[in-house]
Amino acid sequence: MTLQPFSPDLAFLGNRDYLHGSTLFEVMIDKLHHAKIAAVDLDFVFERRSDRQVMVVPGESNSSAAKIASLRYDGGILTALETEERIRRRQQYVETDMAKAFVSEGDNTIHVEHSGAANSFLEVATFAFKTIIQRREPERKVVFARLRIPAIPVGAFSVTFGRKIGNRFYEGRVEAPRQDAGLIYFGAWS
Repeated sequence: MTLQPFSPDLAFLGNRDYLHGSTLFEVMIDKLHHAKIAAVDLDFVFERRSDRQVMVVPGESNSSAAKIASLRYDGGILTALETEERIRRRQQYVETDMAKAFVSEGDNTIHVEHSGAANSFLEVATFAFKTIIQRREPERKVVFARLRIPAIPVGAFSVTFGRKIGNRFYEGRVEAPRQDAGLIYFGAWS
């Protein structure tokens, strides 16, 4: 099946007033699954905050619309472009509920038993990595920026702090049984 441009009906998570990267990632992955395209060798880059809906187009875009994110996968790329329409809906999002599935190993690793029932993989992975960073730097506000992963883990996975890059970026590892590790990146909130 050939991918066509689409405009998902996105929602804010919880009381946020900006689009969460995991929301956009999930609709893009869902579109690949519906098109029977394998969601492997993933590289998702969340480029900027937005309070607007998006148009997702296959391939690179030369549009003048602001680029919000891109998802590279084995065989292609999807690009999310900002539209004029504001996001109006909200979706329940309670981080403390996700934390109940966390088992910490020191300050640098969180193991997650993830069933996928209440929250998406990326919602859980981003919250786990944000938790690790805030243990190290409690006053620092950070934002998800990128995920590079061979495939979305099914079931349990771990997130481990890797390194701080300069003064503004953080790199972590996402590991799951029987799967190569992936990388997750956050930046300082500005």
